[in-house]
Amino acid sequence: MLPSHCNISAAQAYEVDLADDSGIRLKSAHEFMGRQAGGMGNLDYTQQDHKNYLRSKRQTNLEYGEAEAEANTGKSLLLLCSAIRCRRENHQHILGRCKDDY
Repeated sequence: MLPSHCNISAAQAYEVDLADDSGIRLKSAHEFMGRQAGGMGNLDYTQQDHKNYLRSKRQTNLEYGEAEAEANTGKSLLLLCSAIRCRRENHQHILGRCKDDY
């Protein structure tokens, strides 16, 4: 099969994504997957295909997910701030009650 015609299957794409999300470098992940398949010859894609898959995935995420990710980060920060504020108010209420007991 010509390298330009290699396609990463859904199962292989999942493994590539899992390795990338785990912080495993491309070369190490590709070598591991080759060993898992019984040799690099048994792997249906090349290291360049692996690299191209990750690059296109990142580009797609940037195009479609960047604005949503930023919005989610803003929402998360607001929720965190309100949780901290509630916790402070609760602690002040408890401390005030303890002072009244003595």
